[in-house]
Amino acid sequence: VSALNKAWCVNCFACSTCNTKLTLKDKFVEIDLKPVCKHCYEKMPDEFKRRLAKREREAKEKEKQKKKKPICL
Repeated sequence: VSALNKAWCVNCFACSTCNTKLTLKDKFVEIDLKPVCKHCYEKMPDEFKRRLAKREREAKEKEKQKKKKPICL
């Protein structure tokens, strides 16, 4: 299985919290390059989820800024 910029053994691609086996069809969230199933993510505190969302937005914004930089030859 190829997910989260890694190649995973089918048996090893599991939620890092509850160890439930995942497939690419399952809903999961990436936290520190590890999969977390939707059920475990929903049980996490709201403050933690807000910080993750903020970090994701900042990463996307940084990526946009990289693409906008003019390249001088």
